[in-house]
Amino acid sequence: MAQRLLFPFRKGMIICGYKTNQYRKSWGYPHYGIDISTYQGALQSDHFIRASGEGIVAAVGEDDSLGGGIAIVYENCVGRDRTLKTLVGRYMHMPYSSIRVKTGQTVHAGDILAEEGKEGTNDFHLHLEFDTDTNWPVYTPQVSQYGHKFWKKGTDSTVNPSLWLWQGDNALTVPYSFSNRAWINENIDTNLPFVSSSNTENAIIAELKAQIAVLQAQVIEKDKQIAAKDKQLADAKALADKLHSLLAG
Repeated sequence: MAQRLLFPFRKGMIICGYKTNQYRKSWGYPHYGIDISTYQGALQSDHFIRASGEGIVAAVGEDDSLGGGIAIVYENCVGRDRTLKTLVGRYMHMPYSSIRVKTGQTVHAGDILAEEGKEGTNDFHLHLEFDTDTNWPVYTPQVSQYGHKFWKKGTDSTVNPSLWLWQGDNALTVPYSFSNRAWINENIDTNLPFVSSSNTENAIIAELKAQIAVLQAQVIEKDKQIAAKDKQLADAKALADKLHSLLAG
């Protein structure tokens, strides 16, 4: 079953986007995820990070530099462009003591994972990555070549999380409120598409039906092309047989 991954807080702000020029300029390397905060901007008192959809917890651990870490594999995720991918979500900077899930556990959208923290960084926020390589859930390009205690150095097969997250009734973003807007990707981090929890399933079913209809149309067109090729081959064989008969006579 396809699923839309929901924004991981009841209400929060994306404060740094995926691979922004400002991040590279400030830190000297790309930002392979997005940073989200409920503390910065004093948005609300609920700082719990929640699962974005149905998934399997692939790994949980305490990193020597980045605090508590969680990796969750989410299958058949619907992107903003309506494509489907299976993704691993990597969650960083939480206090290890706040983590509420275990390796191998199945989670569902809205389940509490941990609390927003600032382990290994200056300010409270969640660093969230989405990666297409689900075979290596703790291998991330975000860490140094030597890796850490929990997170290991990996190659870049990440995607922009903001293109795979959706707002819901209890998963809302708030406008970016800081003056330097170079930290975010305008119209991507500031405009997550909205889907009501009451119509998510129906919308996904309708989406899949539309994709099936397109595939069926493509199959019909291919069948027509094959039939035309078969007719051409049959006509060519008939002509060859006729020429052979004339020459033999």
